Amino acid sequence: MSTESPESRRLTRFPGVGSERLRQPQTPNNNLQDGEKSGNRGTRFPGSLDHDFTLLMGAKLEEPAPERRSPRPTVPRIPLSVNTGNATPRQSIVIDQVGLYSLPIVRHENPWLKYTCLRRMRRGSLVQVACTKSIPTAMVTVKETRKLLELDQVIKFRHSNLVVFIGCYKYDGKTMLVSEYAQVSLRQTIAIPYDFEKTHVSEVCSQVFEGMLYLSGHGFSHKSLDSSKVLLQSDGTVKIAYIESCQETGFTPARGLGLLVLEMIQKGVIPKHIQEGGKLVPNLPILWSAELINFLEITSHCSLSDIKMNTFLKSLSPTILIPFISYAQLEAIAPQIKSSSG
Repeated sequence: MSTESPESRRLTRFPGVGSERLRQPQTPNNNLQDGEKSGNRGTRFPGSLDHDFTLLMGAKLEEPAPERRSPRPTVPRIPLSVNTGNATPRQSIVIDQVGLYSLPIVRHENPWLKYTCLRRMRRGSLVQVACTKSIPTAMVTVKETRKLLELDQVIKFRHSNLVVFIGCYKYDGKTMLVSEYAQVSLRQTIAIPYDFEKTHVSEVCSQVFEGMLYLSGHGFSHKSLDSSKVLLQSDGTVKIAYIESCQETGFTPARGLGLLVLEMIQKGVIPKHIQEGGKLVPNLPILWSAELINFLEITSHCSLSDIKMNTFLKSLSPTILIPFISYAQLEAIAPQIKSSSG
């Protein structure tokens, strides 16, 4: 059995307390004197000698004067209405568009006082590319319209897949519509040497479908929709143009979307029997997936509402269209550059 040597004992030293003030461990049994309470522990704090630490009782605490008391801040309550699940919303909220432009106003003045014509191009009708004379400069398109149906209502449509109208001018017996600028049309993009793949066709269709669905929800339909009336912007956004030529209808067939698919996969060539109402079938079905063939078959006889959940209408990313748009833009302006240099 090992014995503990005196040198191994711990001698705790506190700062400022000498060895003569160290007290040996005490037990309650052998250190209490007669009449001494067990609560008198004789505790010494580091750095203190014989200081008396007196606990301030509640009666000794000074109560602040009434004028010094700070009022308890009141937290404003926010009235919240609880929806139990059976409540009917008072008003439905619809976000239609990335609202970059204010609603257009019909002006009876010359539009060329505000815009400068840069070049002319044809997208089914005479269209001029222009820019604003004021700073900051913005690109726009200006075109003369002839047949107008419900113009006051149509030009107020706002959707990310519809061309946004900026202004309407009536001058010298003509009606001029100013709209946002788009780099190329889908027809120009189809004409380049590179072919669309299924993902590109699906991307274009999914965006066009959203625009068509918006128009249908307002009771309008684009009866003569083709690749010349679908525009593409530099970021890959697809927009339906010529909204002013839409017609009021209670039923919107999906056939126009199927015809766009055939234009994209067959370089704009659509057989005559299909143009006259025949079944939508590609010339070489073996080159395309069953999903695309099935989509064409459905759009031959269904409405827009019938194809809402079709898996073919899925957007991978608008950016996959950017290479086609850039190439088509160069092809579109090259003849004009050659003619001006000659």
